[in-house]
Amino acid sequence: MRPDLFIRDATGAFLILVPAVIGWQILTGRIEMGGMLYERDPAGRLVYSPARLQLLLVSLAGAAQLLWRFTGNPDHLASANPLVLAGMGASQLSYLASKAWAAYQAKK
Repeated sequence: MRPDLFIRDATGAFLILVPAVIGWQILTGRIEMGGMLYERDPAGRLVYSPARLQLLLVSLAGAAQLLWRFTGNPDHLASANPLVLAGMGASQLSYLASKAWAAYQAKK
């Protein structure tokens, strides 16, 4: 087998099997998703976190866009769109800034 075809097939199998295993574990409850969009406030209560939702949505959109580009031309490794990378960076920055602000407020 040619090495390039092996790498292509192995990458394709990886991109199918890993999400399938993770999806199965989510469906069977082995990976718990209940508190994914909540965080603890300084008083210890669980509160809804819009920053976590925004981070999740941007990450899923970026992954979907990259997968879409890969399926459009599976013979070449898809490159990420710079705008998607900038959006993911901004999303991470806003999430980390909200965590830093909450930690700063808790120390006051």
